[in-house]
Amino acid sequence: MRILHTIQSLASGGLEDRTLDTMAWQASNGHDVVLAAAPNSRTFRRAQAAGLVVEPVAFRGGLRPRLINQLRKAIRQYRIDVVDTHCNRDSSVALFCTDLCAIVRTRHSKNRRPKRSFWRRMRWWAAYDHVIATAAAIADELIDEGVTRPPHTSIIGEWAGEEFFADAENRERARRLRGALGLRDEAVTIGTVGMMRREKGFDHLIRAMARLRGMGLAANCVIGGGGDDGITGELKALTRDLGLEDRVFFTGYREDVAPLMHVFDIMVVPSLRESQTRVVPQAFACGRPVVAYATGGLPEFIADGVTGWRSPTGDIAHRADRIFAAATKREQSSNVATAARNYARDNMRLEPKMEHTIAAYERAIVRAETDRFVRPLSLSASSSSLASRLSLPTSWPTFLPSRVRKSTL
Repeated sequence: MRILHTIQSLASGGLEDRTLDTMAWQASNGHDVVLAAAPNSRTFRRAQAAGLVVEPVAFRGGLRPRLINQLRKAIRQYRIDVVDTHCNRDSSVALFCTDLCAIVRTRHSKNRRPKRSFWRRMRWWAAYDHVIATAAAIADELIDEGVTRPPHTSIIGEWAGEEFFADAENRERARRLRGALGLRDEAVTIGTVGMMRREKGFDHLIRAMARLRGMGLAANCVIGGGGDDGITGELKALTRDLGLEDRVFFTGYREDVAPLMHVFDIMVVPSLRESQTRVVPQAFACGRPVVAYATGGLPEFIADGVTGWRSPTGDIAHRADRIFAAATKREQSSNVATAARNYARDNMRLEPKMEHTIAAYERAIVRAETDRFVRPLSLSASSSSLASRLSLPTSWPTFLPSRVRKSTL
């Protein structure tokens, strides 16, 4: 299969890591894989360094004809069978490429405010042959909005790479990391990993650390992640204001996430809004007890008191109590961590997730060729001449029956 992945973002977080993992697996399993992304993005550079095929397409600004032509040209050049879009802007551009191949929309997050407009529903129905939701909560939202239906939707959750299950290697690297970070050996280490965004709730974790100090718990707190330097500065200022400089450590962006998680005794996911973060399966695989807010898709695999602990979203005091219990009730924490690791071993491995992804692509290709009530095709000659005068792509699409949709590559 010939697969093109598209990403508009310049930063690198869970969405981008998931996409690169997917591409690496697909490439190593006989598929021809290409990434279309901005050449100055971290994802583009990482894909290039990994030996993956990359195509420079900057999905920024409006739906410019030149941008649409770039994507259409890439699809033709690599004879793509299916495009997997991962962000909003690149998914919108793909709307104008549906006469060339199947289009899959992978949705990684929920809407803050669900949209139920007629035009949104029509766009999704006209453009996307299949939807991959990374959590059941996302799929439910999209189905409720009316933009997709269960037969055309797959739920493919997050996974943990095999490196997170490699305990012996990670423990040795973690020992060195503890020394490098200057952590106090006698203290419990609470950790988290994520991009520096406000919805990640790192300020809630820092405030919980202040409460834990008042409860008499000797604890380190490690916050791993890069992104917005302004937010990092605000968090460091909050740490100083609360007198926690000797307890809270910022590592910046890290690629050695597996050994870093083995530094933690407790993994905290402080996000105020999260669909299904990758760090929970990774922490499960590392055998780390997880404390998280009950937001988005996290309750789908964090069973309270069984595979982790949940707190009401935004309740810092409740979260501090959960962390304190996890730190002091060692036997219970060990049982929870063991249950979480077993769950990850049985349900969160890469291979089955990738097999489900390829199956979703195959369903998209079949639907694109046989089961669409409208599909785009090139305009008539008169419309093409108008497009030419307006400097628009000469293959600008219009909606016609699907049985005549497939163009010759």
